[in-house]
Amino acid sequence: MTDDYSFALRLRQLRERRGLNQIDLGNAMGINPNRISNWETGVNKSPSIDVLRKFCRVLGCTADELLGMTEIELNTDELWCLEHYRKLGMERRRAVRD
Repeated sequence: MTDDYSFALRLRQLRERRGLNQIDLGNAMGINPNRISNWETGVNKSPSIDVLRKFCRVLGCTADELLGMTEIELNTDELWCLEHYRKLGMERRRAVRD
């Protein structure tokens, strides 16, 4: 797994931990929500330092957490599982839970 992929997953996890959707985060940061989506899907690889600071301020995290320099609640394997779980339809999600 690449660092970019890890960044994308960590960004999504931290955003959701704060209870924000991509539109809310984009609005709070003063940027287009499509850019949030692009970072979370890996289309955009790395934000500028200014954007990184905004992420940390709005998400209430450190740059170390966001960049994977320190562990957050889930490890990389758990983040990978969560990412793939979210891609499942409701029926398959129910099957996984059961």
